[in-house]
Amino acid sequence: MAMLLPLAFAADQKTRFDLDIDTAERALTKFAQQSGLELIFVTELTQGIRANAVRGEFLPMEAARLLLAGTGLMIVRDETNGLLFVERVTESRVRPDQPPPEKKPRRRTLPASPRTEPAQAAPADTPIILSEFRVDTSRDRGYMAANAITGTRLNMSIKQLPTAIEVVTREFIDDIGAVDVKEALQYSA
Repeated sequence: MAMLLPLAFAADQKTRFDLDIDTAERALTKFAQQSGLELIFVTELTQGIRANAVRGEFLPMEAARLLLAGTGLMIVRDETNGLLFVERVTESRVRPDQPPPEKKPRRRTLPASPRTEPAQAAPADTPIILSEFRVDTSRDRGYMAANAITGTRLNMSIKQLPTAIEVVTREFIDDIGAVDVKEALQYSA
């Protein structure tokens, strides 16, 4: 599943688009970057589909309709959170000039893995089987910092320092989503 969440977006402002004919996945990724729209789509849904070229200044949703015209895909807005989802066109939505329908909140499920049985209609508390993924930690050092400048103003190994210091690495700050010093030091001793 691709989830593209750029920062800000003004739905009523025209934006300059320069999108070439490309695979739907790449075109949607570039579209999200250029428009600033929050866009979510299942990559399997876009496989084998080519998106149209879009060049010029358009409202973001106009550009999206042009990009996906004739592809069998459409963008649907979720009314509760404003997120946009790429979905297949249904029989009731074949006219590309219509605005996207407002999407009612519903439970979203991912497509079944090729190694699992086809998904059956199941009660809400039935677990969903996701496709396999592997975690390789053979090269992982965690958040370890070997050198530090801030403790002594010299770039030297932390092992050689005569005092105990704790280093909060950039990777750790990014992973916890800290936006200020208080949040960054929340896990420090």
